[in-house]
Amino acid sequence: KVLRRPISVCDGDETTLTLIYKVVGQGTAQMAQVAPGETLDLRTGLGNGYDITKSTATPILIGGGVGVPPLYGLAKALITAGIRPTVALGFGSRQELFYEEEFKALGCPVLVSTVDGSYGKKGFVTALVEETTCDYCFCCGPEPMLKAVYNLPQLTSVSQNIPRKALLATSLLLEKIRTGSVSSSCQPALDVEIVDRQSVISLY
Repeated sequence: KVLRRPISVCDGDETTLTLIYKVVGQGTAQMAQVAPGETLDLRTGLGNGYDITKSTATPILIGGGVGVPPLYGLAKALITAGIRPTVALGFGSRQELFYEEEFKALGCPVLVSTVDGSYGKKGFVTALVEETTCDYCFCCGPEPMLKAVYNLPQLTSVSQNIPRKALLATSLLLEKIRTGSVSSSCQPALDVEIVDRQSVISLY
């Protein structure tokens, strides 16, 4: 009765997937009513994900709101590769905060900001970057956050892994890629490809 919902994978192994989502409409409301043992139809393993082989020894993971979950799995993958990232998380308020302790449990230094100042540093997550030194950046979050991170003066010379999204329903590209072509992999209702900063001609 509803279109498929694009939801990033927070964590997983050979038998399980961890998905974190907020109930904001009919589709996610139905998901919240699913009982243990029920079967869901889903498509996953799509898109190209983050390329940790390009990371340096001191990366920073920047997540805003809905962009936080996939960074948890990324942090675990980096740690497995011998790289311990700093994590910067941004939320609207303390009530929206989640997964801070989970990142800390991995041994990652964690910085938090809230727009209303109810927890951590007051302001947007980009303000946290000023408190760190990093030589590689992975980020995920809403469009305004990605734009702000991309344009941070202290990150203009730092390599970045950022999501490029194309809404299949409207074929809206949020950024132009120098190659002029994208992978054919797609996710229901949303195609996501991670690209390097150097591959972006103009963003937003």
